[in-house]
Amino acid sequence: MYNTMTSIGKHIVENAAEFGLTSTEDLKTIGATHQPPPDGARWLVMHALRTVPNHTADSSFGHGLITGPGAERFLTQVKFEVRTRSPEPGSDFLWDTARQFRDKVYGALKNAQPGGKVIPRYDWSDPGNPLAAGEIWFEVNPSVSPVEENLEDPQDPANKSIFLTYQVHWWRPAPTLEPAEQDPWLEALTLWTRSRLGEGWTINCSDGLETLARPAVLWNLTGLSTKQSTGSLFEVSKKFTGRIFGCLPHQHAMAAVSIMEGLSGEVKMVLNAAEKKYAAVVNPQMEIPSNALREARVTVELTRKTPRPEEEVALMMKIKTEGSWQ
Repeated sequence: MYNTMTSIGKHIVENAAEFGLTSTEDLKTIGATHQPPPDGARWLVMHALRTVPNHTADSSFGHGLITGPGAERFLTQVKFEVRTRSPEPGSDFLWDTARQFRDKVYGALKNAQPGGKVIPRYDWSDPGNPLAAGEIWFEVNPSVSPVEENLEDPQDPANKSIFLTYQVHWWRPAPTLEPAEQDPWLEALTLWTRSRLGEGWTINCSDGLETLARPAVLWNLTGLSTKQSTGSLFEVSKKFTGRIFGCLPHQHAMAAVSIMEGLSGEVKMVLNAAEKKYAAVVNPQMEIPSNALREARVTVELTRKTPRPEEEVALMMKIKTEGSWQ
C-alpha cells in the first residue's frame, strides 16, 4: 500500500490548488493529525481503510484501467477527511466553508469524464527515481463511491469535518520470471499503430504494461487458426485485439476511429520487408462500450499463406495469448 498511497499523496501535492489546499503542508496522513488544527485551518487528511484483491471477471477494471495478463489488481477503501476550523477560537460557524472545501476535493477526483479520475501509480523504492508501476482509479458513482459523512466536534463546534470514502481501484505489474518471446505479427501491428497515431501515444503489447502511459494502445494476440488452402499451402490466421485508453474526453473514441479507418484501407501488413513477408488485413472492427470510462477496442485478423504452418504453431506454444488457437 505504501506505493499506492504515496502516489496519491504526490498527485495531491502537485495539484494542491485544485484540491483547495493553500499549502502542501495542509495534506496530512492519519498518523500526523493528533494535534488540533490551528485557527482557520483547512486540512485534507487521508488514510487507507481496507485493501482486497480484485480479480473477478465482472470487475470495473475492464472499463477504465490499462490492465492485462501481466497485472495484479486491488480495491482499497480510502477515506479523505475535509477538516476545517473557525478562524475565531471558541466560536461556531456554518458548514459553508467545509462544504466548499469538500466540493473542491470531489471535483479534483471526479475529472472531466464520468467515472472518476485515473492517475499513474509509481514504485517509490528509490524516492529520487520513482518508476511507473500501474494506475489508480478513484471511482465516482453516486450509489457507491464516495460515501459522505458529516461530523461536528461536540466539545468544540469550531471544528467541522466531512468524510469522503472512495472505492479506489489500482493495479501493479505482476513479477515477470523470464521475458516472453514476441510474435513478429504483433510487433508489426504495434509499429503500424505507432505510425498511424503519431507522437504522444504509447503503443505496446501486454508484456509492456508497466511502461504504458496514457494515451495508450495495448495490443494482444487473442487467437490463431490454420487451414489447408491448396495441396502445399496452409492459411494461418491470427486475431488481435487493441484496447485504446485516452486521457482526454473522447480521445479513445477518436483514436479507435483512426485505427479502424487505417486498417480498413490497408490491403496487407508488412511483417518483414527484407524477406518480403506480408499478411492480409481482414475484417477490422471497432467497439466503444456504452459503460466504458475511457476505453475503446479494435479487433482485426491478419492472414498469410505459408507452406510451413508448424513455424507459427511452434511460436504460439511459447507466447501467452488471451484467446485460443486451433
